[in-house]
Amino acid sequence: TVAITTFNYERYIENAVKSVLKCNNLNYIDLIVIDDGSTDNTRKRVKKYNSLKYFYKKNGGPSSARNFVISKVKTPFLIFLDADDEFITDSLDKAIINLKSIQDNGRVCIFDHIAKFSSKEKYIHNGGVTENNFSNLKNYLFSKKLKILNGATIFPTKLFKLGNYPERYRSGEDI
Repeated sequence: TVAITTFNYERYIENAVKSVLKCNNLNYIDLIVIDDGSTDNTRKRVKKYNSLKYFYKKNGGPSSARNFVISKVKTPFLIFLDADDEFITDSLDKAIINLKSIQDNGRVCIFDHIAKFSSKEKYIHNGGVTENNFSNLKNYLFSKKLKILNGATIFPTKLFKLGNYPERYRSGEDI
């Protein structure tokens, strides 16, 4: 499942949706858009795509929207995409190939993140993931050398049985 959470992002939402729909393996993907109480034309822009599931809920913040999506997911894997982000060409197709290799072993699959700040600049986020799981945990929790971004991570859905996103935080909730 690819889950796009949005709040008043009518300007960007269609690009995010289209970046998912470019995938050559759409039969493997459920696309869900959760509108977290938008007051702009987000709903109008999204509703024209029949190949996705759209849900509207009262505004509760990013964690609330993600938790709502988690309750709707029926697939073994979940990736979040912010409404103002896009997948680069072939990234989902490559992710599907990688998922076949990890199957149901509970691993989290982390990809690089590319942010485009203008037509000329790109920042490539190298996740910094190593083969040493203890080193990864230490670098993530303590030294902050490892940054894991929601949009660059594919989570096994069963991981969320352990707990959801803390709804009391309005930013940094996905760290």
